Amino acid sequence: MEDKNKKLGRGLNALIQSASKEAYKEIFVSSIVPNPYQPRIDPKKDIETLISSVKEHGLLSPLIVSKREDGKYQLIAGERRLNAAKAINLEKVPAIIKEASSQDLLIYAIVENLQRKDLNIMEEITAIMNLKKEFNLKNSDIAVKIGVTDRTIRYYLRILTLPEEIKEALYNEKIMYAHAVVLTTLPNKDLQIQVFKRVLKDQLSPAKTSDLVDKLLSFSPRSNSKLNILSHRSLVIQNSLKEYFGNEKVTLKRNIKGEGSINIKFKTDEELEDIYRKISKEE
Repeated sequence: MEDKNKKLGRGLNALIQSASKEAYKEIFVSSIVPNPYQPRIDPKKDIETLISSVKEHGLLSPLIVSKREDGKYQLIAGERRLNAAKAINLEKVPAIIKEASSQDLLIYAIVENLQRKDLNIMEEITAIMNLKKEFNLKNSDIAVKIGVTDRTIRYYLRILTLPEEIKEALYNEKIMYAHAVVLTTLPNKDLQIQVFKRVLKDQLSPAKTSDLVDKLLSFSPRSNSKLNILSHRSLVIQNSLKEYFGNEKVTLKRNIKGEGSINIKFKTDEELEDIYRKISKEE
C-alpha cells in the first residue's frame, strides 16, 4: 500500500521540485496577500512555538506564492509561517513563485497543512468539503488530489451533519474523530446530543461509545424519531404487563439515562374501571 504522507506530499513536493532558480527568491512580507482558501479556522492559534523557531532559525521552508496582476503575491501555502514572520517584523521571506488557479490555492494549502499535521480534524473536514462544494468535485476526484479515501470523504460528509455542539467539541478536541463517526450512525440529532453528553460525562472511549450506540440501536428501529431503549429485562416486564392489562394497551418507555414511564391506554369508562380494579386488585 502506498504511504499516505507520500501521496499527500505529491502536490506540494511537485511545486518545490519543479521550481526554477528564477522562481525562488526573497520577497517583501508586505507584498503578500493571504490565501482566501486558507483551510485553518484560526491560522494564529498555537503559533507561539513557531514564532520562537522562526526568530531563532529563520524560515527554513519557503512560502509558496503566485504573482498577481497588481504586482503583489497571492499566498498559496505557508499561512502560519507568514504570520510568524509578521509577528517578529521580518521584512522579507523566502518564497517559491508558481502559477496557480483558485482550485490550486485551496488544494495546495490543504495538502501542505495535512503533510505538516497542522490542521485540526474539523478544519480538515471543512476544507475538503469546501473543495468539493466550490469546484463541484466528486469524492473520487478529491481522493486523488488530497490523498484520502472515498470512504473518508463519506465520513466527513456525515460528520458535517452533526449538531453544532458536537462539531465544536470535535474542533476543540473534547471528543475524538472516532467518537464523531460513531455518533453519525444515530438516526436523529436529539439522540446524538444525548449520547454525546453521556460521552463527556462518563469520559467514554470511542469503543465504549460504539458499544453504547450498538445497544441503543439493537432494541429500536432506526426510523423512530425518539428511540425507546429497552433492556432484555424491560422487554420481559413490558410483555407481562401487556398480557395482564391487554396486549394493545401497555407501552413501556425508557431513555438513555434509564428513566421511563408505563403508559396504559383505555377507550371507555368500562376499560378504565377494569384497569383500576386490576391495579387495586378489587373484584
